[in-house]
Amino acid sequence: MKEGISCKRHRDGLKGISEWCHIEPIELVHTAQGRLQLQALVREVSASLEEEVRNLAQNAREKIVLKQRLFLQQEHNSSDPSSLSLNMS
Repeated sequence: MKEGISCKRHRDGLKGISEWCHIEPIELVHTAQGRLQLQALVREVSASLEEEVRNLAQNAREKIVLKQRLFLQQEHNSSDPSSLSLNMS
């Protein structure tokens, strides 16, 4: 088995980008190189999580805007006398 830290990034369907990491052996963090590798890994995973949070926030904002537009359109249609006659027929 390869000694050190290995990471793989992959697409996971609707869940977006996922990370899995394997650290072997655990004593690796007691060496200077191991600590540097671990710090790099933490930075990479943190950046990935920040990107995912930004994407989720953007998706949420887009959904809110769409729901607001739909609500305003329905409100406008219900107050429009011509749309009432179309709905009754």
